[in-house]
Amino acid sequence: MSNRMLLAALPFIALAACSSAPENPVGAIPAPFAKYCTGTLKVDRQLMTPMPPGGWTSDRTTASAGSKFVLSPSFGHWEGYVFREDGAAAKISTSHSIGLVKDTDFTSDCAIDTSSSGSSDSRRTVLFAKATIFVDKNLGGSSCTLESGTELTKFDYAGGFSGPGTLSSAEVKAKCGWDTGYSNDILYAYVLVK
Repeated sequence: MSNRMLLAALPFIALAACSSAPENPVGAIPAPFAKYCTGTLKVDRQLMTPMPPGGWTSDRTTASAGSKFVLSPSFGHWEGYVFREDGAAAKISTSHSIGLVKDTDFTSDCAIDTSSSGSSDSRRTVLFAKATIFVDKNLGGSSCTLESGTELTKFDYAGGFSGPGTLSSAEVKAKCGWDTGYSNDILYAYVLVK
């Protein structure tokens, strides 16, 4: 390659290097989640990003083997959530019927049999992102914010796929002052206390 061709190619090489996704976009588990059961990936897994209201979509990033994540029991199998370097949560992509398989996909000292993981002694409902809660179904009027890491007790949530979800919990009552609120950015999962 001539020097002139090499000089012409350098900007494109630099652009390609700058625009590529990080090799492993996973950061540390934030302090509010340290008390919950975690796992360590044994294999690379694709990640999904929230798609409000209530869904997830692939974002073409991957969590590398060795990444730490928060475990979530879900319908008899394991799911997992990582946190990116900016603190945003991402869901580990899995088959809905299989989930993450202990000792194949991940290791964990605190993961118990998922068939018994629904016990109220250890299971918690936790927000994985900051949520804005409104008093009005049209997302108007008064609002308040619940922070990422908030445990939701006396929790009830409905809808959220075609419009704002309806949320009630002791924390909505205490923080916002009303029994039921509405939100289009609720991101929660069930987790286990270690």
